[in-house]
Amino acid sequence: MARERRSLWGSISQSKKVNKLSIKAALLYTWAIPHFDDEGYQAGEPRDLKINVVPFREDIPLSEIKELIIEIVSMGLWNIYHIDSTAFIQDPVWNDRQSFKGLHKYPSKIKKIIGDTPRTLVNITSQGVSVHLDPCIREVKIREDKIKEVKRSTPEQNPISLSLKEVPNPTQEDYERKKFLKQQAKALGVKI
Repeated sequence: MARERRSLWGSISQSKKVNKLSIKAALLYTWAIPHFDDEGYQAGEPRDLKINVVPFREDIPLSEIKELIIEIVSMGLWNIYHIDSTAFIQDPVWNDRQSFKGLHKYPSKIKKIIGDTPRTLVNITSQGVSVHLDPCIREVKIREDKIKEVKRSTPEQNPISLSLKEVPNPTQEDYERKKFLKQQAKALGVKI
């Protein structure tokens, strides 16, 4: 159940990431804000988002919701998790953007379900969309001798590495995506 009051920060209209979204993805992204729980999680299945966020928008059919989710996740605006083939989304800047002064904050039921599950990474390339688990989180869970094997993996096996030599005609968006991935890896303490 959505709270009636959520903060929509003024800088959202000036966000470079939000402005790179298609108009339908931007609408889904902003209209989803009131539907996140108090810790920034919500159901992420296309059907759930259609029913809860844009139920009466006939110009955003259920068949398009999956592509819009991929667009939003690939920009780093949402994190997505899959548990038993059920998707959940999380807003990575939720705690920075929402204030709960004077309100009782309810613990997230979805966060308990997700637990230590690694987030699902979504990359859009010229060959299509690739989906895989976050290797940074998986490395923490395996033995020390296995970490060396993961670090020696090839670029195809290690989705966090993005070599622009592999991209036929790199665009500014490719460079920005590479920069974003490097920042994510640096924040997680992983070398790429």
